[in-house]
Amino acid sequence: MFISGIGRTRFGALSESLPELLYETMYNTLKDSYLDISDIGAIFVSNFLGGPLNGQRHLNSLVSSFLPDINIPLRIETAYASSGSAINQAIYSLQQYENIMILGAEKK
Repeated sequence: MFISGIGRTRFGALSESLPELLYETMYNTLKDSYLDISDIGAIFVSNFLGGPLNGQRHLNSLVSSFLPDINIPLRIETAYASSGSAINQAIYSLQQYENIMILGAEKK
């Protein structure tokens, strides 16, 4: 098991929407890893406050809309433990998938 790519956005008060930030992070991660999106077997989307702060409770469906002909994202929402839970589920999923992407997103 190893990390093949990392992507992120700037931190701070940003004008981009939560979906735009997710897309940018996905793009940067794939660019850093030299993988194609078709190489990814599962995507775990970690988010806690997308509903209350951004009116978006279905980030996994939103991520699916970025991926034509691929329907793989799963949403992990366990309050403050969302990121840790996404990593935990990704580790369990390594038995089934070779390449897994974990996306964590919050925007105030």
